[in-house]
Amino acid sequence: MSAALAPRLTGRNVTLEQAVAAHDAALAALVDEDRSAYPWTLMPAGEAGFAAQRSALSETGRLLYTVLVGGHPVGQTAFYDLEFFAGRAEPDVCEIGHTWYAPAFRRTFVNSECKRLMLGHAFDTWHCGRVALRTDARNTASRHAMERLGLTFEGVRRRHVPASTGGLRDTAYYSLLAEEWPAVRERLDRFVDAAPRPTVS
Repeated sequence: MSAALAPRLTGRNVTLEQAVAAHDAALAALVDEDRSAYPWTLMPAGEAGFAAQRSALSETGRLLYTVLVGGHPVGQTAFYDLEFFAGRAEPDVCEIGHTWYAPAFRRTFVNSECKRLMLGHAFDTWHCGRVALRTDARNTASRHAMERLGLTFEGVRRRHVPASTGGLRDTAYYSLLAEEWPAVRERLDRFVDAAPRPTVS
């Protein structure tokens, strides 16, 4: 990851830090507690699996973050499919994805604050014109969360990528444009303020 392109992002409760080897063991432990808790995500196996994933994603230009709460890893997320159309050092469009959280941190402030930090970086620092998010078309919880934020459903790409359940999955695409960001930013700030606060041990 280029630290200049995607630096450490710090919010009120959440920090997004470049994924490094020091995070691998803690992330693997979270997943290994109950792998069935991640039905829609292709998760690495063990510490070595997370190390291999970090390397592979970096080689494809993905900017992988570890999600930290109270200094403890609780999940991951990334920028990817960065496109540079205008000759700038920053991307003109991008996607946010590869996102997962430990079960205890779902439906809390964590996802709202992560999206606030990442969308803010994409629109306010990179000055992107468009940011996309995608999910397995069967993942109704993720789709509902995107719609609740105010993202626009663009359609389903059929048999798009490998599915966590085997075979190929259909992918639902959502997007947000620069002119739509201020309203979504206000909504995210309200969600962060109102969301439950889990404790970190």
